[in-house]
Amino acid sequence: MSASPATETADQRIGILPGQTVSSFAVPLPPLPSGKLAKALPHIMADYLADERADTAFCVLEQNAQGASLVLACDTAMLRETITRAAENKTNLTALWPDYMRLAVPESGVAVLQDGDDIMARRADGTGFRLPKTIADKVLSDETTCDGQEVGFPPDNAGFAIGRFGPNLPIGALVKKSRRSLALLLATAVAWSGSLLFQAQRNENQRDALEAEAVALYQARFPEARRIVNVEAQLRSKLGQSGNRQGFTGMFAGVRQIISAQTGARLEGFSYTAKPSPAFKMVVATPGFSELEQLRAGLSEAGFQLNGGSSEQIDGLILTEMTLSQGGGR
Repeated sequence: MSASPATETADQRIGILPGQTVSSFAVPLPPLPSGKLAKALPHIMADYLADERADTAFCVLEQNAQGASLVLACDTAMLRETITRAAENKTNLTALWPDYMRLAVPESGVAVLQDGDDIMARRADGTGFRLPKTIADKVLSDETTCDGQEVGFPPDNAGFAIGRFGPNLPIGALVKKSRRSLALLLATAVAWSGSLLFQAQRNENQRDALEAEAVALYQARFPEARRIVNVEAQLRSKLGQSGNRQGFTGMFAGVRQIISAQTGARLEGFSYTAKPSPAFKMVVATPGFSELEQLRAGLSEAGFQLNGGSSEQIDGLILTEMTLSQGGGR
């Protein structure tokens, strides 16, 4: 389905994306600076998306009451189509949102609003969707629903209209003021782009060869498989490794939940390594040693193996460094 044309209000122009083309998730994200989070987000969201190789753009909103951030995911082709259609109408978009984001978030259950043959919905955790009514009725059959109320899009957030999808710069005016600099830059870019194209083609060939090898190995190991869409995800499923403790997202979510439940404890810093086995190294602050022991007991009970654990007292707090791995506990 093509994107809807831009709509205009008194002080802003908003591009509306069909709700069924934008997925939404409530995700516990690490406390990283915006730049580092943008780089880490595709890897974090790989556990949530059906095809992690797709060219996907993300939009992150504020945390909800449970401490999870609302993350919207949309195929970049849909965003480009919306921006192109707006440009044809000489319109720069200051915001890009899926249509269901104009619904108010309910206190509980799911808020629903019928729009033609479709249902728009928002859940209490902030996520939402748009589905044909016949399908939505089945999806919502076990949910507590209420009438949805339109409140408009978030006024202080541009949604997807940021970075490469943000409003266009006046390129023509800039070029007129810097013709000579642009000519020098263009000459340099031509030489540089040649080497980049060669390296990009080489990397693409290597990727294709590795993917073909992975598919061949998968078919040899599981000859009954008739269709291979995502080798890594299907292999994890076959090996029973799709539980929520696998990978960074699962470990971080589990650790954060345990620390949040311990009075006075807080996470001061962390790092994660995936090889040779997943390990989560963190520095945690507690008001005393008794709270520290309770925290260690909670981590062990949740199934984490604790390694190390040196502590020092600074400004009335106990700072402890420990490394967690999977295993141990019950």
